[in-house]
Amino acid sequence: MTARIEESRSELFERAHGLAFFLHPDPDLSFRIALEAVARLEVTAKRQTRRRSYLPVGRRRAGGVKAPGSRYRVSLERRQLLQLLVLIASEPFERDQEERPTELPDARDMAVRFVAYLVRICLGRNSFHTALGIGRVLHDYSTEDVTGLFDLLSQDPDRFPDADYLRERKRVLLEQLRQRFGAHVRTRRGRRGEERLEAQEPTARLAALVGRTLDACTPWGSECSLPERFDPLGEEIPALRFDAGDPDREHPVEVRRIHALLHPPCLERLTGALGLDAPARRLAVPRFFHVRAGDGGGERRPGSAPPSGSTLSGMSRELERRAARRAGLEVGWLSVRVDGGEVLRWHPVRQSRARLAIDPEAERVEIWAIEGGDETLLALYLVDHGGLVGQEGPASIRLEGGQSIGFALARAAGAGDRALTLEVSYRESRAGRAAALWLRRLAHRLGGPNADRPILRRPGAGRATLAGAAATLVLLLAVGVYLGRPTARPDATVVRGRQPPNVPLAVVESVHVEMPGDDAFDRRLQVLLVAELEARDGWSAAASRADAQAVLGPAGEEDTLGGRRALKLVGRGGEVLWQESFAGGAAEIAAAAVSDLDRARARSR
Repeated sequence: MTARIEESRSELFERAHGLAFFLHPDPDLSFRIALEAVARLEVTAKRQTRRRSYLPVGRRRAGGVKAPGSRYRVSLERRQLLQLLVLIASEPFERDQEERPTELPDARDMAVRFVAYLVRICLGRNSFHTALGIGRVLHDYSTEDVTGLFDLLSQDPDRFPDADYLRERKRVLLEQLRQRFGAHVRTRRGRRGEERLEAQEPTARLAALVGRTLDACTPWGSECSLPERFDPLGEEIPALRFDAGDPDREHPVEVRRIHALLHPPCLERLTGALGLDAPARRLAVPRFFHVRAGDGGGERRPGSAPPSGSTLSGMSRELERRAARRAGLEVGWLSVRVDGGEVLRWHPVRQSRARLAIDPEAERVEIWAIEGGDETLLALYLVDHGGLVGQEGPASIRLEGGQSIGFALARAAGAGDRALTLEVSYRESRAGRAAALWLRRLAHRLGGPNADRPILRRPGAGRATLAGAAATLVLLLAVGVYLGRPTARPDATVVRGRQPPNVPLAVVESVHVEMPGDDAFDRRLQVLLVAELEARDGWSAAASRADAQAVLGPAGEEDTLGGRRALKLVGRGGEVLWQESFAGGAAEIAAAAVSDLDRARARSR
């Protein structure tokens, strides 16, 4: 197996620039597209845990047993993800040009954009969608032909989905293409009333242009797995077969299948082995309308020279500037955008988590910080619809300043493909910032007038003003009053009204900390426990019992004997979920307690 070598930022930018220049042979524009793609790559959320189970659904075998189907989304390597991000970053510039009557693209450019957009949709899904898009949209192969292609690629004829699902996915694919290209394409009814895009006559020059575009969009770093000649009925291709076991191990297999469909020489081998017409003869590129006059014949597009040293330096300076800005940002209003359109304004001080409905075909979610007239991209999440019933493994990104933004996609059992929700969370992973955020959330619950204002100053912002210091002092006094109020032991009160249900330790994430003692040590320990919870993945500190799944506090009357502190975590119903004692100062106890609690939760899963 070939070892995976991580590429440097400059090497990744050079790759991105080459593809961007192929799409837009303009030095300035290709630089901007490549820069935006690399910038998005650096804030793309990554999945935190491996998938425990994955059972996509295929055709029903004899006896009523469903065969494993096709994986819905493939996990791409870093460079392949960048390739997808280049295609995403290119679209706004394309649309801008297409809407200007004096700068309309010609049919040649539209053909390249059409093929690239189709690949983008497929690359963000799986080999089944790629076979559907390449075979039934870009080419005019029959359903039976595409079935044969996918059966050969999957090395398992039972994995091809039902006919109804194929028709539904093709309908969705055509609708996405219509939304992207609008009045530039038209549809017609073909054989048996089938809806298709009105196609132009295939020519050798057009086939060459399509081949170059497919070659440029073939997953970077992937290799050919098909022999020069093979018998599709009598020979197995081990590199394309996946039987069972760890579902995450199928990802590289899926990338090889997608390679075989996109790489022109491999596609010719596939169609030739199955006795189908060559792809050039079955080409079905749409006829484009409202474009600049041109033959559309696909003359050779210019290649790009490697970026110069000054270009790479400019790229690096701009990315470092954006990273420094993210590091210095204090939590404030965030804009949640789905596929470029804002759907929610959210303030993490007021609400630690935000939940929103996600369209089944949504591609990406972006989190932007809004500060005055400036906007800063903080996180990008590529929607993983999975194929799961329940909740997909969470994804997160930790920024330069320690801010952590998490994403968790969920689907209700039996609710159909449209019942998808995405939960977005915000946490601070550094103890000082975490404590400040917790204080601001507490002040907000108390109705403090300065709750939305940052407590920590931005680096380099100068001294705090007298008014700012006074506001902070008022806030801390309010917190002192709050912490000093009489409270019950964690297991003494049942809160009524708005409250989470009883949950086992394995799924506890939100914890309210209560230290009823009046001494300074207890107050400090409470604040440090809150900071430790906020700084760890998978935990958050709730400002009240009503917002928590469990309460963390002292265990019994012996918490001070022998210089030790005994702590316990109590569930909503009063059951003790965890208990342990610790020695040391407040900081040592807080760190040790939350670490032990985290390990106990992991063991219970």
